[in-house]
Amino acid sequence: NNISFPLRGEYFHICCGAHIINLMVKNGMNDMDDTISKICDNVKDVRGSPKRLHNFKQCVKAMGLDEKKSLNYDVLTQWNSTFIMSRDTLLFKDGFQHLYRVILIIH
Repeated sequence: NNISFPLRGEYFHICCGAHIINLMVKNGMNDMDDTISKICDNVKDVRGSPKRLHNFKQCVKAMGLDEKKSLNYDVLTQWNSTFIMSRDTLLFKDGFQHLYRVILIIH
């Protein structure tokens, strides 16, 4: 029952605090859109096929990196997923570089 709200609640809207924080962080990250897009493209490329993911895991192992960690996609509505994707991609930087060197040698 909206009768107890001013104007019967017609203009009453409360945004979720987490949603507001998400919008603020996403807005602040606009300056990094190009970099984030490249990171996202690399993750999609590796996870885009089972063979590429297998090859990537082999490169991660060859470089002595933590094999238990995984690459996660960015979720547009969750700013922390962008942070996690970026952080984990940075941890796997040597694995990505090794993978792309291997691809260049093969082609």
